[in-house]
Amino acid sequence: SMYAQVCRKLQENTHMFDLDSIAGAGAAGASGGAGGAGAFRTLLLHKVQQDFDNRAELFAESDRKKGGTAGEMDDHLAIRRKIMGNVQFIGELGKLRMVSEKVLHDIIWQLLNKKIEDTEEEDLECLCKLFGTVGPVIDTEKAHKYMDHYFK
Repeated sequence: SMYAQVCRKLQENTHMFDLDSIAGAGAAGASGGAGGAGAFRTLLLHKVQQDFDNRAELFAESDRKKGGTAGEMDDHLAIRRKIMGNVQFIGELGKLRMVSEKVLHDIIWQLLNKKIEDTEEEDLECLCKLFGTVGPVIDTEKAHKYMDHYFK
């Protein structure tokens, strides 16, 4: 929650900076040339999405280290904390309305989209973390049909 609040403050105060020139030419394309708060939000959401999309590879790396030495076990736990922390951060950004409800529902759908038998244990863990963080915010009358569909 603290990190999401810091990001919120940074977004509010980025009007003083030209983020496209700070982040380099690659960021200008990613932010669509938008300056200030729009560019910061775009860069932040792009990074969070990359981390979320790479969770399967990170979980696979974590599993390889699971039964190894004490150092490898520490790496395994650190990777899992990073993934779960990213999912919680997405939820915290959602609570602050920096991530839209639509995006949150898309993430939930992505985690649930596999057949139940094929759903990875890790995706269910991510789903539980996300619901625990942002559940009350997205459980609205407007989203009632989505929530009902998730739990059928």
